[in-house]
Amino acid sequence: MKKLILLLALIMPITLCAQEVDKKEQTTFEKFTSSIGSIVKFYDYSMPKLSSQYQTATVEVRKVISGSQSSCFLHIEFKPYQRSEQSAFIAAGDLVEMKKALEELKTLSASDGTGEADYMENKFRIKDGSYIGYYISKNKAGDKEPTWYFNINGYNGGILYFNTADTLLDCFTGAIAKINAIK
Repeated sequence: MKKLILLLALIMPITLCAQEVDKKEQTTFEKFTSSIGSIVKFYDYSMPKLSSQYQTATVEVRKVISGSQSSCFLHIEFKPYQRSEQSAFIAAGDLVEMKKALEELKTLSASDGTGEADYMENKFRIKDGSYIGYYISKNKAGDKEPTWYFNINGYNGGILYFNTADTLLDCFTGAIAKINAIK
């Protein structure tokens, strides 16, 4: 009996810790759409596709009405080569911040390529995990041009690569205009 109690005393902390590890913080979209006791409506508005170096992403603006509140999100979805489909919802306020940051990063990239470092990176992250940025790496010829990226899912993969920031800026600008039009 003493051995059983000792065994339970040793196992209990392990099982309690294991349960806490499984908890995942909800994204802004998940929090907004998980209202209990409210009718939740979704309206999708297709946007032009987002073509990156390796994949093409489907883009839409989603308006969500939950009870008496409404909110808009940029929805981006694509399937990386031999991986599961990647999807993210970016809140309208975060999208505006990402656009501002991308404009600033674009300005910074001009001077960042002139340094002596073999590699440098600059990025901007939102609270839901998505981030945008660029890295500059010397190629064999010694040239240093920025490679732009948009990681839609944080640490879960889902990275789109671009030759210029303009493709992303056009996507963000169009989505913000659509959100303003449907509010």
